[in-house]
Amino acid sequence: MQDLSNEFPIVQSQHYLNTASQGPWPARTAAAVQQFAARAQTPATTAAKAAQPL
Repeated sequence: MQDLSNEFPIVQSQHYLNTASQGPWPARTAAAVQQFAARAQTPATTAAKAAQPL
């Protein structure tokens, strides 16, 4: 079975049951949302959209 402890840092300090949509996000999901939010703060020019697809 694949070790996913790096994806869920919360397991280092807490135990939790899988609560589907209300559980902690995987680290890669949080990073993707942060990157999207950072790009959403810049002007939506054609060049910017082509350089960094969403």
